[in-house]
Amino acid sequence: MTAHRSPGFFVFLTVLIGCLPLLTSFAQEPRPAVMAGLTTETLLLDAAMVDDRIVVVGERGHVILSDDGGKNWRQAVVPVRATLTAVEFVDQKNGWAVGHDGAIIHSADGGETWTLQNYTPELEQPLLDVMFFNAENGIAIGAYGYYLFTSDGGGTWEETMVDEEWDYHLNAIVEAGDANLYIAAESGSIYRSSDRGKTWQSLDFPYRGSLFGILALGSDRIMTFGLRGHVYESDDGGLSWRQVNTGTERAILGGRVFDDGTIVLVGASGTILIWPPGAHAFELTRHEEGADLVAVMRGSEGGLLLFGESGILTNGDPGE
Repeated sequence: MTAHRSPGFFVFLTVLIGCLPLLTSFAQEPRPAVMAGLTTETLLLDAAMVDDRIVVVGERGHVILSDDGGKNWRQAVVPVRATLTAVEFVDQKNGWAVGHDGAIIHSADGGETWTLQNYTPELEQPLLDVMFFNAENGIAIGAYGYYLFTSDGGGTWEETMVDEEWDYHLNAIVEAGDANLYIAAESGSIYRSSDRGKTWQSLDFPYRGSLFGILALGSDRIMTFGLRGHVYESDDGGLSWRQVNTGTERAILGGRVFDDGTIVLVGASGTILIWPPGAHAFELTRHEEGADLVAVMRGSEGGLLLFGESGILTNGDPGE
């Protein structure tokens, strides 16, 4: 572990990956999230756009919504109190969030209300990411090789395996091009599927540290990132990789590609990496608060909304 990370980084990663036994819910029956007044200042782990609405998820089952680009927030009623680690919407209405205790919740109204689809605290396997192709077919992945798929909108979920030899934490999944999927996992493991997740192959990768995220930059162009500031890019669907200089050894925990092509990565100790359209390298900056960051969105004024251990933070125009 690099000394550049903030003291809270170890706790932060533990919450994200779900390795602390103390975080496993003792209650076997799901309890609804508590409606709280300061959810924007609690641990938040992922965000998604639904038209002009931002939907953010985090600890204790918190789901918060903004309809004005992040100026004002309100909390949604959620049927589970488990930490939620990822959220995705496939259209203007249908979205899913996943998290600890194997929790999967679904919204059919753009994030206003949620129903519980899956809850398996006895397995002690948190889910870490979710991806849907349409309102019926989707995949959820998580710790210790946990892999679920559905073909009925989450009404039922079936479990299968990505790697029969290793049960690595499956940290992030992305679709790039027609039917091609990629999973970023621990120990430098990258998996690719060319049939929408029915079968998977392990790709050769030059780094053995954990990878926390992966972005689709084109049909065959992908970027993955993880520990010690490592970022790698492939232009041929993962057959070959080149390391991208970041200028930091802090862990990179999340990122997003915006509509104009800007790539923004965020990470430990307030790390922010921005690659504007037409640029040839990342611009490294750091949020003044120094909090660990794991997700990013654009706000109402074009600046960045940053999500992580301190809740919601703001930053200036990413094009500056």
